[in-house]
Amino acid sequence: MALTKEKVARWIENRFANDYFRFDLICSPVEIIKFKQEGNALEVDYEFWDDGHAYETQQDVLFDIEISKEYGVNFPAKMQLVTFKDRYTWTSADECLSLSENFTEDMLETDIDYIEWGDTRIEEWVDHYFSIMDKKSMKAMLLEKYDAANGLPGFIPDRLKGLFQQVVTMG
Repeated sequence: MALTKEKVARWIENRFANDYFRFDLICSPVEIIKFKQEGNALEVDYEFWDDGHAYETQQDVLFDIEISKEYGVNFPAKMQLVTFKDRYTWTSADECLSLSENFTEDMLETDIDYIEWGDTRIEEWVDHYFSIMDKKSMKAMLLEKYDAANGLPGFIPDRLKGLFQQVVTMG
């Protein structure tokens, strides 16, 4: 059975999900840019969106960092588009084709681009990010700390204003 982009993407997502050190990195489906399987080796270029998760400084978050911590709402100031090129090697071509658990992994390249909310590359993904956000806590923070009932704060990027307005007015 031949490998497909979809099968390889799900396999990579599952690997990240089951890895204690990487499980929270992926905030979007993995997109396979290209892959090549030759014998017992698979070389894959792939990317996904990450919201950063670190939130150590004010520049990491859109809202005041202390207020964000108080409400448990860590909304990133920018997103990260993470691109990997990895090589996986099994002992046989059959194990490779079945994406078995017995393999070695070589990380060949890693690139992280920091993407502003208005960038067209992130456009398709903004709605998805809002769908996974803790809207109840975000609404409370916006109303209680930013007086959003009387308008959203001016520092919110234009692309996000309509979505944040929906959060403020949700039932």
